[in-house]
Amino acid sequence: MMLKGLIFDCDGVLSDTEPKFTQGMLDHLHTFGINADPADLDEFCGMTLRRSCEEVMARYGIKSVSLDQFIQDELACYEYYFQDEYMQPMPGLMEFLNYLTERKIRLGVATSSSTPYIRRLLQLFDIEDRFYTVIAGDQVENGKPDPEIYLKAVELMALPAEELAVIEDSANGIAAAKKAGLKTIGFKGSRIVQNTSAADLEVKSYLELMKLDLF
Repeated sequence: MMLKGLIFDCDGVLSDTEPKFTQGMLDHLHTFGINADPADLDEFCGMTLRRSCEEVMARYGIKSVSLDQFIQDELACYEYYFQDEYMQPMPGLMEFLNYLTERKIRLGVATSSSTPYIRRLLQLFDIEDRFYTVIAGDQVENGKPDPEIYLKAVELMALPAEELAVIEDSANGIAAAKKAGLKTIGFKGSRIVQNTSAADLEVKSYLELMKLDLF
């Protein structure tokens, strides 16, 4: 059966932003005198900001500030890296979106990031109207790897789960999609290459994905 819909993760899929999040967290940890290995932060990719901050505080034993304060300070650390002029779509994304649009494939976004963030990114890239539905981490109770966001995405996409696939770059995102009964495509085009071995298939670029003739 040919796929009739595709749900995109955002960070590391629509834009190569995972390194920005990692650098922001490294900068933040430096303020506590912690020199973390960037690779040690990979497992937090795909989580909501609150969940990732909870996990980081527990990992490094940070108890001198509240979780809410840590989140607020983390957002401040991101500001420099997420200025509009530094934000670019993933290479090949626009061509891939054109390819899918020509084939009348229904598109969605399901991201652990916030609603204002994903809306800003889609507007910045001028692709907001390409997506049938957009669901963000602040619209669900449980973030990835819990399947809630993808179960809700399937409902909003108004297509059977077997006609949908998810494109994700993180183990947490792939786990969430698989628990929701969705086909998964592990995307390895980001500078931070994560473990996507649990996906149904893996690709290194959108050009490679277009050649597979799945749609």
